[in-house]
Amino acid sequence: MNKVLAVSGVFFLLVNSAGADIRVFRPAQEPVQVSSETGIRNPFLGLDPGSLLPVDQVLSAIRSNPQLFNGMTLDRNSLKIVNTDSSGDGLALRFQQYYAGFPVDGAEVVALFDSSGNLDVLNAAIENVTGISTKPSIGLKQAVQFGAVSLGISQPELAPNENGELRIAQGNLVWQFAIRNADGSRAHRVQVIASGFRAGEVIKSLSFAQDIANITIYDASVSVVVPNPIFKGVKVLENGKKVGLGRRINTDEAEHANASMVSAASYYLNVFKRDSFDGKSAPLVAAINANRHLSKVDPLGMRQNAAWMGPWKMFVFGSGGDMLGSFAESLDVVGHEFTHAVISSTSNLEYAGQSGALNEHLADVFGATIEEAFEHPKNPFLMGEKCLRGALAAKAEALRDMLYPHKSLGGQPAHMSEIPAEDGEGCIPSNDNDNCGVHGNNGVPNRAGALIIQQLGFQAAAPLFYRVMTVRLRTTSDFADYRNQMMDECATRRGARMNCDVIRKAFADVGL
Repeated sequence: MNKVLAVSGVFFLLVNSAGADIRVFRPAQEPVQVSSETGIRNPFLGLDPGSLLPVDQVLSAIRSNPQLFNGMTLDRNSLKIVNTDSSGDGLALRFQQYYAGFPVDGAEVVALFDSSGNLDVLNAAIENVTGISTKPSIGLKQAVQFGAVSLGISQPELAPNENGELRIAQGNLVWQFAIRNADGSRAHRVQVIASGFRAGEVIKSLSFAQDIANITIYDASVSVVVPNPIFKGVKVLENGKKVGLGRRINTDEAEHANASMVSAASYYLNVFKRDSFDGKSAPLVAAINANRHLSKVDPLGMRQNAAWMGPWKMFVFGSGGDMLGSFAESLDVVGHEFTHAVISSTSNLEYAGQSGALNEHLADVFGATIEEAFEHPKNPFLMGEKCLRGALAAKAEALRDMLYPHKSLGGQPAHMSEIPAEDGEGCIPSNDNDNCGVHGNNGVPNRAGALIIQQLGFQAAAPLFYRVMTVRLRTTSDFADYRNQMMDECATRRGARMNCDVIRKAFADVGL
């Protein structure tokens, strides 16, 4: 029976929604279902009269089931909304866990609501955080110096508008910041312990170059440093029109980049109503011909690479070399990098281990999808087939083969049993181990994704991948969570006559 409660002159209706199932997903645990508890509805806030306040529903579910959430009972100060998405059939909220006013690294909750406003899904990673000193004993400037030394950076440069951030990570108060060398090399996100006897210790450093609106293209071949927001190169195109030096030099590569960026951006806009990578009309800035004249000095390997540089909000395409090139005119590569930017604005999958491999995998999925939409290649599951040159072209058809990962350049695992043991639990991300296999182990979800697309088709599968990528996944989601979210999202789309058994079989094929 419903009851009325008056608080400070405002009437709230208590609604007993017991019996309504909430599906709960947690790291390394099987999904469970719980019943929602009584919550508070405010009819004066313009919400659906039949729905509970979304934040109250989430907090109520967590408080009522502490055994599922590391024994934590959170409130509005310790669980704050950081992103809202209402593009689907129901509201989606992304929460960040806080401790004493500081965000807790990797601790977040994704909450999905049905079309009636009722809490439907929780994907939660909540940390039991207590007794941590929150008074820093070193400042940001000192932390940057410690980070620079650990990375061998002689002239550290913080990302634009980067003021550093204090947060909780691995049971410590840490400084987190994005840093790279003044020449643009060695871009990393770094965490340095900020208090206690371990102050100054670097506990995490992840590479930023996630390689393989208004659009401005810069030619970086005239620069002697890796392009960056200060030294992008020389502006040659703006919205497809030649400007400045572009009127006097060959701009073929710039025009290829512009056309590819237009295609990638228009795909997301037309199919998902997403305006630019951030959904907020962010300008698109790309530098081409990176390191054309640096045949011996190529600190990022950028001559033969392409990358999205997240904190610097720009795309970089190398000039190419003896083995790799033609990045800007390879639509799947440009679509791949554009998707990295979309991910950085939504689920922000950490670029290490399985979450990093998922970042790469989803970039491959939409790189292939965008290429299929505009160019209809003979084999849509080949990634970067236009980029191979010389000896590499003789070794493989493409950089990656999503359907048959063993045929990728260098070979990739196609099953969970093939993932190298050194990339598993306990792996410490570094440049030497490719951040624990982000570019290799994405072969596993790539094969599952290709099998799904093979059965459903690109057009039908794309909304499923997009919803999971942008709304459902957590920053530290692993392959198992990805499989669970794909299955659960499919189940919610049965009205679209989607065959969820196809999803189940595809993941089973790769050992998930």
